[in-house]
Amino acid sequence: MIQAFHVLGYLKQLISLDEAGAAEALPLCATALEEIRCRLRNGPGETDPRVTAAAAAQALYKWKQRERADEALVTGFKAGDVSIRHAEDSLVAAKALRDEAMLAAAPLLKDEGFLFRQVEI
Repeated sequence: MIQAFHVLGYLKQLISLDEAGAAEALPLCATALEEIRCRLRNGPGETDPRVTAAAAAQALYKWKQRERADEALVTGFKAGDVSIRHAEDSLVAAKALRDEAMLAAAPLLKDEGFLFRQVEI
């Protein structure tokens, strides 16, 4: 059974986290893992490494969203030789990584994006 610590270990491979960052990221990893678990089909998917990768990518996306919310939406600032820019690419890259990991894990997950109902005439 995959634990949040396994997801955190995978997340540490994606981004650099110190001990304080890892402590902050662990609840995000647990939440992301539960989101993926809720979508798992019946079968051996729980132990598949793609589940860990998808949960870690979901946690990374949540981490980047939180970073974006914490920032003051700085688009640019320059004082002498020092310049600060808002990195929009990190959230976009995290979303692309999450989408790719979800696509890889798709055979293990229930398809919740489609609903077919009968049409009566």
